[in-house]
Amino acid sequence: MLDAEREELPAALRGTFDAIVMESCVHHFLDPVSALAHIAAGLKEDGIAVVIEGENRRGPIRPEYLAVMREFDTLERPYTRPQMERMLVLAGLPAFRFLGRVNGWFAPDDPRVPLLPEMVRDDARARNLAVCARTPAALARVLPGLRAG
Repeated sequence: MLDAEREELPAALRGTFDAIVMESCVHHFLDPVSALAHIAAGLKEDGIAVVIEGENRRGPIRPEYLAVMREFDTLERPYTRPQMERMLVLAGLPAFRFLGRVNGWFAPDDPRVPLLPEMVRDDARARNLAVCARTPAALARVLPGLRAG
């Protein structure tokens, strides 16, 4: 067992992972930068981290999140995009790309097809779903053709 916020990975695990997936966990950490940095230390030089945090928060924390925190003595703290970007940089994952998703099946003549690029952009803005790496080259290896940023 390891407390990712307070403890570094054992030396035998550092730099050994090709990929690390963190789904819906960053918003529960009291010290997310330390946790991300300790976890990211497990990546190989060209490894990637996938951070799936859902909501790109706008405005105050929702009342339902506050209610859950009070009831279960837990942390439900979604981050704004600038906060998430800053945490990734501080944690040693300065190369990142936020992605959008599209669900559904679309026939070529479906009237929604021309709207798909806009749907992906809107979803990418609304959620903190990121592929991250230490270097732009590592990021480009898994996301070829995407502009940096």
